[in-house]
Amino acid sequence: MKRILSLTLSTLVMLAFLASPALADFSLSLNDMYAGSANPVVVVDGRGMVSTDTIGLLFGADVAVDNGRVTVLENDKKLVMDVDSLEASLNGAPLTLSIAPQEIDNRVMLPLSSVCEALGASLNYIPERARINVVYKETRNDLSPQEVMEKYMKEYQSLNTYSFKGSQDIIMNMEASGLPAGSPGQMTMKIAEKLNGSFSQNPIQAYMNLNIKMDSEALAAAGPAVTDQTMEIIMTEDQMYMKMPDGQWVEMDLGGFNLKGLMQSQGSLQDLQAMVAELQKNHVIMSFDNDQKRKGEDYWVISSTIDTETFSSIFKSVTDQMSGIMPAMTASDNREFQNVMSQLMEDLKLNMTMKIWVDPDTYLARYGEGIMDMQMSIAIPAQENGNAGMLNMNMHGISSLEYYDYGAEVILPNINQAISFDKYIQQQALPAAGLIG
Repeated sequence: MKRILSLTLSTLVMLAFLASPALADFSLSLNDMYAGSANPVVVVDGRGMVSTDTIGLLFGADVAVDNGRVTVLENDKKLVMDVDSLEASLNGAPLTLSIAPQEIDNRVMLPLSSVCEALGASLNYIPERARINVVYKETRNDLSPQEVMEKYMKEYQSLNTYSFKGSQDIIMNMEASGLPAGSPGQMTMKIAEKLNGSFSQNPIQAYMNLNIKMDSEALAAAGPAVTDQTMEIIMTEDQMYMKMPDGQWVEMDLGGFNLKGLMQSQGSLQDLQAMVAELQKNHVIMSFDNDQKRKGEDYWVISSTIDTETFSSIFKSVTDQMSGIMPAMTASDNREFQNVMSQLMEDLKLNMTMKIWVDPDTYLARYGEGIMDMQMSIAIPAQENGNAGMLNMNMHGISSLEYYDYGAEVILPNINQAISFDKYIQQQALPAAGLIG
C-alpha cells in the first residue's frame, strides 16, 4: 500500500510539472548573440514561448497588446494574434498558430516558432550549447545593424567631434528598514536633467553643462541651492575639471584613476562612439526597428537592450578602477568597497533599451533615446538607536539626445585659472573661520 501511495504521489507531481509552464534548460540568441536572462523561454505543452518584449528585441518589431489582442508590426508585415486563440492573421490572411498566446505570470507570452515563421526567421537548436538560435538577417542597404554602426564609427572617427543636447528624467522610489525611530522609511524623488556638451575623440576632450532639478518632500526645506544645481565639467585624457557654484574652476585629483581608459571603454548615450564599441565588445544584440521619420527626415532606427548580466560585466571594469581614484584608500577600505559593489551587483535587476536614429545617407547618428528600469538592494549597517536594515530602490529613467555639429571644433571654457580641489576647500574654510573677508 505504501509503495502504491508513493507511486501515485510521484505520478501526480510529474503530471503537475508537465501541465504547468516551466523554464527551459536552454538559452536564446539572435544570430548567435545571447539574448540575456531577461528573455527566458517558457515551455508549454512542448512548445517554446517568449514575452512580447523578447519579440521586440529579436526583430525590432513594434508589439502592442490591447484587451488580449497582440499586434506585431515588422516592416511590411502585420501579425495579429489573440490570447488563448490559435487563430491569427498575417497581413489579413488567416494563420493557425502552433500554440495559443497565453498570459503567464502577468506577461503575455507568444509562440516563438509561429512568430519566427510569420516574420521570415528560422530557429536552430544547438545542443552542445543548450541554446535556441533565431536566425534573422535583416539589413538596410545590405548592411546588418552591427555593420551600420561600424560605418557610423568610421565616419565619426574621420570627423572626430560632435555636439549633443538633450534631457533625462528619473523617478526613484526608496524604502529603508532598520532606521532609528522617527526616520523616514520611504521617499520618492524626481530628477529632471538638462544637458549639452561636445566630444572630441583625438585628442580626448569632453565638455558637459548639466542642470539638475530634484523634487522630493525630503528636500523641500533645502532650497534651490540643493534642489536646483548647474554643473560644468571638462574631461581631457588625464584630467577632470569642475566649475564650482561661485564660478571657480577646480581641478579634481583623480589619483591613479584611468580617465582616458574609462572614456574609451565605457559608453553612454552622451559618448555614442564608446557606447557602440562597448555594446559590440559585449556581443549585445542590435536590431533594426521599423524605419521612422523625425522632423520630416527618414531614419533607420537601431535598438539594443542591456540586461543585468551585461551591465554587471561593464560595471565591473569601472569598479576595478575605483580604488585608484583615492590613493590613500587602505587595503581594508578597498576590500570593503569591493564587497559593497559585489553585493550591489548580486541584488541588481536592470533592463535598459537604447535606440539610435541613423541618417541613411551619411551613416551618422542624429538622435538617441534610452529607457532604464533598475531595482537594487543595499545593506544598511546598524545605526545608533537602530538595527541593521536594507535600502530597496526602484528607478525608472528616460533620456533623449540629439547629435549635431559633426566635425566642428570643440571649444572648451577657459580653465587657465583653475586651482586644486584641496586649495578650493581651504579657501572656502577661511571665511568661515573668520580669517579673511
